[in-house]
Amino acid sequence: MFYDALGSLVGQAGLALGERDARGSQDARDARELRQIGLLLRRARGVWPLLFETLDAESRVLEGTLDELDRAFEAQGLRPVDRSAETAPLDRYRDLERAIDRALERLLERADEEWSTTARRALRARLAEAAQVQGRLTDAMLAIR
Repeated sequence: MFYDALGSLVGQAGLALGERDARGSQDARDARELRQIGLLLRRARGVWPLLFETLDAESRVLEGTLDELDRAFEAQGLRPVDRSAETAPLDRYRDLERAIDRALERLLERADEEWSTTARRALRARLAEAAQVQGRLTDAMLAIR
């Protein structure tokens, strides 16, 4: 998950800076690490204003994906996908991903049925759409020097 990974990377950068400061050395490896940490922090700062907007946009795509899957299940007389009522943005995103995983497991149990094949194709297309949303944020981050 990009959104969790960004926070983890920033945290690791802070730890690395603390360790570097405690060591007090400034060899070539330390200099390279310091440049990498600086770049990471500049990139995080550069995309921060877009982060929650992108998380919300991707979550909307995933929510729509689950709605489509629910309709496919209901058309077969099956119960919809279980979802929680998470409202915190990152918790909601994680829940949507878990719900999609559960839906895919259910689709694969009926992999030989035509409706399941059609639903899995639609799911792949929607996941590609979600990846494009996240990819635009990643591209913006990597463009920062």
